[in-house]
Amino acid sequence: MSAEIVKPAKPFFARALSIEAQFRLLLGGIVVALLALSLWSYRTLSQVAVNGPLYNRVVMGKDLESDILPPPQYVVESFLLLNQIRAAAPAQRAPLMARLEHQRELFYAGHDAWNGRPLPEGLKRMIAQDVFRPADAFFREYAQGFVPALVRFDQGDRGAVDASYARLAADYESNRAAVDALVLELGKYQHVLEDDARRTIMHSYVWLGIVSLILLALAVLLVLRQMAASIARRIRYHEALSKAHRDAYRQAVEDGEEAARRAVLAIDDAERRNRALLALAQHEVQVTMRVIASEAQRGLYDGPAAEQRDRLETIKMVAEALPVTVARLFADSEKKAGGAT
Repeated sequence: MSAEIVKPAKPFFARALSIEAQFRLLLGGIVVALLALSLWSYRTLSQVAVNGPLYNRVVMGKDLESDILPPPQYVVESFLLLNQIRAAAPAQRAPLMARLEHQRELFYAGHDAWNGRPLPEGLKRMIAQDVFRPADAFFREYAQGFVPALVRFDQGDRGAVDASYARLAADYESNRAAVDALVLELGKYQHVLEDDARRTIMHSYVWLGIVSLILLALAVLLVLRQMAASIARRIRYHEALSKAHRDAYRQAVEDGEEAARRAVLAIDDAERRNRALLALAQHEVQVTMRVIASEAQRGLYDGPAAEQRDRLETIKMVAEALPVTVARLFADSEKKAGGAT
């Protein structure tokens, strides 16, 4: 009995689609998904890229803050407060001096913070030496020279205040010159950072394209593998179906040969039985004829009448000739039967 052929099942969405249509549908979906991913990534990177919309808004906010508020490392506001304190009456100096003290705290806190930032060594040196030293000297002179000189100024000694102010003004000019030089170097450093950022983003775009192509190639290979597996399953199914047909045909042929063999055996058996029946009939005829011939011979010995004697001789001749005739008929029938088979 041949094995049952199980037809390969198709996915639900592909039951009405050919293999080519399935391949095109899957490939199209993969391409659309990768394009959507690439466009979304490009849009996101464009928003945050250097000179992009989001980047420009952040820089604009920083520039606005820098334009409105002087940086703590630049002692221009402290120098303006110093001039206000110098010109103010003794009763009006306390709030101004508190504000200047706050600027001093911001300066040292900012200096400590920038020392821990990952800046190039040249910029770190300019901040730690060129900018910090005159500003530090400015605040030291203010605390140790200018404030005590104000007390003497109120007592009528104007020379101490003027001398301290001259030293503070020199420190301020040195700090301003160092800040101007630092701004120039920061501009160059900013351009280098922007170029590096643009190159990094460009490399990101390139790698995004490469990864997208690799993913697309892998997806195509996966689809091709699935298609090949589906085709292989169909080929195996048709091969199994063909094998089943061949097995069924072979079985039918073998069954036919067996039936023919049984028919030949049945015919041979029937012929053997016919021969046996014919032989038995021949034997019975011969025995009967011999009995008849024997009885006819005995009647002749008894001296019958002439008319009965003729009849008995005729019967004897017929009884003796009939077995020979029957034997010939049986021989002829066997020859005909042998020629027919």
